[in-house]
Amino acid sequence: MNTSTVTLPGATAPKKTVAPVVRNPKTLLRKEELRMKVSREIKKQEALTWMTSLSINQAVIDEFREHDTVFLCSGTDGSFSKLEDAELIEHIRCFEQQWDDLVYLVVRTPSVYGQLDSLLFVDNYTDEWEFAKEELKSGYVLTYTLNRDHPNCSDMGSIIVKRSQNGGLIRLG
Repeated sequence: MNTSTVTLPGATAPKKTVAPVVRNPKTLLRKEELRMKVSREIKKQEALTWMTSLSINQAVIDEFREHDTVFLCSGTDGSFSKLEDAELIEHIRCFEQQWDDLVYLVVRTPSVYGQLDSLLFVDNYTDEWEFAKEELKSGYVLTYTLNRDHPNCSDMGSIIVKRSQNGGLIRLG
């Protein structure tokens, strides 16, 4: 079968484009090869800085500081509840253990793709923390988003949030 490209009259031929390289070093090499070990306490201090930058409710920040309490925040109205979902707690434990990252908040959002639990975390890439702090000013937060209904659609990246009146986070995208 012979195939060819057809250009319609008045249309220009498609230009070749180079797709931007999406860097996800966590999938390229073992984590030990990529980053230096950063203590949990240093990551916790950075998480507290990020939480303050996001203007998260002070009581939630204090609970995390004093007791390592990770709260669940509704991504639709910004309300908080203590994390009591045993399955989600286990997902967080496994995520932190696998990547040596620190989860400081979960934003839960229903979507047409399923229930999304976005684990906000601090990683070991200290050289990228300044960039991450700049991104926070625009509402972009680093997350691993767990799709509870379709786990194979879970992904690491960023989500966009805005602050609610009570200091919670509402997911915009």
